[in-house]
Amino acid sequence: MMRRLVRTPRRPVLLPLLLCACVAGCSSGGSVGGTRTATATATPLTVESLTAQVLAAGRRGAGSDGYVAVTERGVSPGRSEVDLRGRIAFGRDDYGGSWYLVGGRGEYLVITGTEADRAALGFLGRPDARFAVRRDRATPRPTRTGATDGGPVEDAFKGRRLRSPAAAGPLGFPRAEWSHAQVRQVGSGRVFSMEAAYPPRTVCSWTTDSADPRRERLVREECFATEDDGGAITTWTYTSPRITPPDDASAVDQEEFGLALEAADLPRRLAREARSIARAANRRAARDHRSVTRTSDLRAIVGPGGDVAKGDRLRQRSTMDAAGVVHVTGYNPVTRTTLERQVVVRDGKAVVLRS
Repeated sequence: MMRRLVRTPRRPVLLPLLLCACVAGCSSGGSVGGTRTATATATPLTVESLTAQVLAAGRRGAGSDGYVAVTERGVSPGRSEVDLRGRIAFGRDDYGGSWYLVGGRGEYLVITGTEADRAALGFLGRPDARFAVRRDRATPRPTRTGATDGGPVEDAFKGRRLRSPAAAGPLGFPRAEWSHAQVRQVGSGRVFSMEAAYPPRTVCSWTTDSADPRRERLVREECFATEDDGGAITTWTYTSPRITPPDDASAVDQEEFGLALEAADLPRRLAREARSIARAANRRAARDHRSVTRTSDLRAIVGPGGDVAKGDRLRQRSTMDAAGVVHVTGYNPVTRTTLERQVVVRDGKAVVLRS
């Protein structure tokens, strides 16, 4: 999960900071503007000792059989189920994507079956595939398209997609300068809270499921900015999820699938570029108070052309021949075919032809 608190360089943190007793008006979850709770017993606390206690509670949670993590709002909202004993996780984000992490096997993205997905799988000759996998392996291997798999996956359970309680807490904000360390008991657990002096001021709290420092596990993390930020909340419920792993026979290589998706989008990209060139040539004529677009207008827009941008696997480029025809071309690396759109001057206007 990406963090927002990375805006200012580190300054010295003043330690220790004494605990302020929580009085009526503090929120029940440590967030700004929450409901009022009873005054709790103040305990001397420093930023360092609070951080250590939150870290211990998070590690205790990550040492269970499994859990369900739900993140609301924030940078990467979604839900994941994690079986720590079986080393498998399933997750779904709020943008429609689903994925599996399987220890020792890799990361599997669920193919949703959109029109672009179907076209890409058709290019790969795998219309029945349901997953795109980035496998765990020691070294990258070449694929049929000449690309690599993007590098090894050392451990799927250390990946960016897994929202673990062990990764929560103040240490998850490496450049934050915390202050106002507080702790209070709420219900059967404890709430730790601190502030970060960023513009706007941000308040974070971490809730545990027990008041016993030897047994408590992290069950909630909240971070709210006091001004225009909607904040983020993650909750952990400890359980033993039953997750069926993906079938490798139904999987295609993730890197190849990504390249095939780009290839599926190539006709739209070429058409868009061709229309852009035609419009620019017609605007150039209008700017010169001419009702007729000339071949020279196209030449001025395209220029010498011919160069392919570095790293462009689709080799998209625009060139102009001696007859005044602009060729917008691209290469499909999966089917190994070249696609083209042409721009010409017809009846005094630059127009796009389908070749």
